[in-house]
Amino acid sequence: MKRYFNYAFLGAIALLGATMFTGCSGSDDAVAENNPNYDATTGLVKSQFVLNIASNAKPTRSGGTTVQAGGENFRGIDNTLLFAYKTGKTSGNRFVDATLAGGAAANRYDLGRVAAADFLDNNGSNSHRILELAMPTGTDAMLFYGKAIKSNSDKDEEVGKVTYSVSGSTATDFHFDLNTRVGENTTKFEHTAQILAAIMTKIINVSGSYTVVKADYPSWTGNDGDVLTSTWKEMNPGAKPGGQGRTLSPLEEILYKAFTTLTSYGDHELRGGSAMAILTTVKDLYSVTIKVANATPTSPYEELAKHLAQNINTQINSYFTSSGTEAVTGFNGVDVIKTAMGTSWNTDWNDVVTTELSNFPVTTFTLPEGAAQLEYTSSTNTFSHKHPGVSLLDKSTSTNPDAYTFPAELMYYCNSGVRTSNTEKTDAKFPNGVTNWDTEDQWTTNGWESGSNVVTSATRATAMTKNVNYGVAMLKSTVQIKEGITALEDNRKALNPGEENKTIASSNINFTWTGVIVGGQPVRVDWQFLPLSASTFDKLVYDNQVAGDAAGTAVPKTAGSASAPNYTILFDNYNSGAAQNKVRVALQFVNNGDDFWGRDNLIRKGQTFYLVAELDPTGKEIPAANWDTHYQVPPLDGEGNSTKTTRIFVQDYMTTVNFKLTADATNHTSSLQDAYVTIPDLRSSQLSFGLSVDLDWRAGLTFDADLGGN
Repeated sequence: MKRYFNYAFLGAIALLGATMFTGCSGSDDAVAENNPNYDATTGLVKSQFVLNIASNAKPTRSGGTTVQAGGENFRGIDNTLLFAYKTGKTSGNRFVDATLAGGAAANRYDLGRVAAADFLDNNGSNSHRILELAMPTGTDAMLFYGKAIKSNSDKDEEVGKVTYSVSGSTATDFHFDLNTRVGENTTKFEHTAQILAAIMTKIINVSGSYTVVKADYPSWTGNDGDVLTSTWKEMNPGAKPGGQGRTLSPLEEILYKAFTTLTSYGDHELRGGSAMAILTTVKDLYSVTIKVANATPTSPYEELAKHLAQNINTQINSYFTSSGTEAVTGFNGVDVIKTAMGTSWNTDWNDVVTTELSNFPVTTFTLPEGAAQLEYTSSTNTFSHKHPGVSLLDKSTSTNPDAYTFPAELMYYCNSGVRTSNTEKTDAKFPNGVTNWDTEDQWTTNGWESGSNVVTSATRATAMTKNVNYGVAMLKSTVQIKEGITALEDNRKALNPGEENKTIASSNINFTWTGVIVGGQPVRVDWQFLPLSASTFDKLVYDNQVAGDAAGTAVPKTAGSASAPNYTILFDNYNSGAAQNKVRVALQFVNNGDDFWGRDNLIRKGQTFYLVAELDPTGKEIPAANWDTHYQVPPLDGEGNSTKTTRIFVQDYMTTVNFKLTADATNHTSSLQDAYVTIPDLRSSQLSFGLSVDLDWRAGLTFDADLGGN
């Protein structure tokens, strides 16, 4: 994603007396009597709500603008809600606990847009936005919610997408949900995938025939006019029926090997079912069959193979376009494909359009290419879309298209007590910046009474004691070739016995990093931006705007040199169980260099592939110094203090992961040998690390994660 996640203090929230007043007496009632903003009938004190936003961040690269990671291009705050509560406490921290949150708030304020885009500057100076509110007397705690402004031109891929459910005044009813990328297009996704599988099925079910002309082949032992027929599948040396029951001719042997390669899968291999994967497969197939179709036969059996190859190419030409000397360049339009399929066309597929088919599953569905998987069934000689897809990491689990979600949006949260004063305050009487706001002396020297923490009828000014912070977490990731690595070996030897691995010099690695997939995300978080206790952590956040660019960013060819960073906004993955979760993260790449052999098969030039790393929180702790001593990060204990539970993704904290392509020359292993054609299932993974952020994203755990091996 782009980077918008570094504004140091989004937070001084204050309520100021709305009008001037004359002197006060020693009693609250007397002050209230002189306070024209107090309504004794309703018990409300009209005040000014002040949103003070200060930034001490410096601008950096533009790739982080969406998440405010560099402090530039502040996106503003919209959909702002404030809730007033009466805890009834006479001592200790004033905060909203689960019991209070389970009842109606004393008041709800729908504030809308409290800060416009670019409302902040980058020099650390203050900005105030003042609104009039009516505060219930007895208020001593508040909840604040808001999210970054999202304009009509903002794409969900760039700024995230969250369902913001905050109806009513009962906080425990509030929830915030990740949105699936496929959305309401699940049926169309299935239809598109089925068409692609049907095209492949049509191609492999081709048959051919040849009528023998004995004058052309005098050595033929049969009769003149013998008709030789075979399906492509039957063109094998096996016994009849189902095979030829003889040694194959050279041209037949070529088609036999092509069919076997096309329909044979390795152990647990899942074949790519995206439009690009199928197009690449058919291009390779055509390069073989055209040679057979154009060959000079030396026997009637080779004539049969030649005719069969010509029929295969005719099928290919029915579904794919050509250009000049390039025989296969893309897919024909849906209408052309429909006509070519004839009665095999399913009328349910009429909802599919050409752009969705030719760029499946990217266009409309916005899914990673590996989310589309193809399987083959020998008994029926058919290809089909594998739904649900089987995980490459765990063959016992499956992943549906709706498991992939957009990243979370930039959202704000605060659970705070209040500070009050019986005298009106000007803007200058509010401390500037996070540090000052958190320092008691900065308040008392400006006339704020120490220990005043309840709104009364005499109250003229009120401020939230805590800063508004991010309610979401952030992953900062980079990728590089590990320090000291000069070359990486592929997996040719393991997949092709008798051959040796191909060695690729680090300087010749030519990959573009185009996506991040984070497993173990909850679909929903509650009023505290924590996962629900029943969360299954089975969502996969797919971020395809690496370094803020849909085209991705290059993997540096110099070992030890990191790529431009990418920033992905995520939900907190706190697990209310005894142990915090591990998390798997897959990086999506495009191979711009030579072909190489991955874990299960060939990774062609131009093909998308995936590498996985696992992040394990076991034995790691967010340093004590990184936990904010003033703002309490949920979950909270009974006294309103943070439990300081280390986990991979913590709201208001940034986790940093440096992903590394690694190799071991002695053992002839490397990350390339774990490259996947399809997407691994990451649902069972959840990782723990900490982000320490105060709208300046607090520093949390840092991982150096080797790619591959999972």
